[in-house]
Amino acid sequence: MHSPNIITNCCLGGQIYRTQQWVYNNPFMWCAILSDSMLSLIEKWDDIDFTNIQLLNGDWSKCSHKKYFKLQIDNLIDVHYTHYIKDEQYDTPHVVDIDVNYSNIENYIVEKYNERLSRMNMPPVFIVLDEIPQYDYSHDNVHKLLELHTNYKIVCITRHKDLLDYSSDNHLMIFDDTNRFDKYHCPIYYCKYTNKIKSFITG
Repeated sequence: MHSPNIITNCCLGGQIYRTQQWVYNNPFMWCAILSDSMLSLIEKWDDIDFTNIQLLNGDWSKCSHKKYFKLQIDNLIDVHYTHYIKDEQYDTPHVVDIDVNYSNIENYIVEKYNERLSRMNMPPVFIVLDEIPQYDYSHDNVHKLLELHTNYKIVCITRHKDLLDYSSDNHLMIFDDTNRFDKYHCPIYYCKYTNKIKSFITG
């Protein structure tokens, strides 16, 4: 199958692409999208000018001691590239697992964004993991997201059983309240539901 266009609020998307050996075909890999920006991204997707970008210093990170950046898209959406780190000791990109350390990381981010944007030609599927407290996906914020009028598919891995009522042809609701998120980025989420999500996306 062709690589789908999966947009996630955390590293889950990058891990799915990597384990499935799919080509990165959108610029939202290995990044964090907080709830307000994800809401705008879904609601306004068809009207967003994805070529209108501005690189800014990062103002949020779970790794605040590191120098990182975010892209603001169309003056509307902030995408935090928390795994792309400015490090003056590397004159070429130094990749360790999913982290990229580089003295010229600013240009690297923009180049990768444009390269992957040029391959983005499929309808989006949005996946939200609501467990990560720092990302502000509270019950109420996820509820707002699910109430949006959109024909695009949304997958939500949630701790809140009442949100399962939003399961439908374009909402896949997965209940998981085991709270496994930790410093190892909760690897169970990166493989446990892949087949279920693939079936939903392609069905």
